[in-house]
Amino acid sequence: AALALGRLGADVVVHGRDPQAGAAVVEELSRTGADATFVQADFADLDAIQDLAVAVREETEGLDLLVNNAGGLFRNGGLTDAGVEYTFHVNHLSPYLLTTELLGHLREGARIVTTASGAHKGASLDLDRVRGADRYTGFKAYSHSKLANVLFATELARRLDTTGREVTSNSIHPGAIPGSGFSRFLPGPLPGLFQRL
Repeated sequence: AALALGRLGADVVVHGRDPQAGAAVVEELSRTGADATFVQADFADLDAIQDLAVAVREETEGLDLLVNNAGGLFRNGGLTDAGVEYTFHVNHLSPYLLTTELLGHLREGARIVTTASGAHKGASLDLDRVRGADRYTGFKAYSHSKLANVLFATELARRLDTTGREVTSNSIHPGAIPGSGFSRFLPGPLPGLFQRL
């Protein structure tokens, strides 16, 4: 997504856990003529998200686009230091916090795009699961977090419209992403299907 936006002429603030991977994306963006920077942020750490928001506000005069693109599917369950189920924290809670922190920094006409998944259709919202990892399955946790993404993007759109703020909020299903390795934790025969795409 960052590379595609850079090719379209956007200046991009790239974030992620891995500084080497981030530097490689920034280098490739620079070759396209885009102005790009990297800010390290682990989405399992709420303080890191707040630091990311501070860095974005300091390095930019405003945002035209905020892409919430967290999408981890994890084999093992656990809790973050905040006591939140890891998948929900990384895929939903941190993008929610980042959006909240940057909402005032978005320019009029800006867009917030939250990468969700068609997997949300198999889930129902259960906020009790957010505080535990009992009977954890990776795909159910992923589906639950992506349902939260869809509900958040929809409610944010409604609230922005109600206040008259000219900022658009959408959620999207990105489809299969070749080479991402995402399918390795899917249940049943699905990993083999994704490898053929």
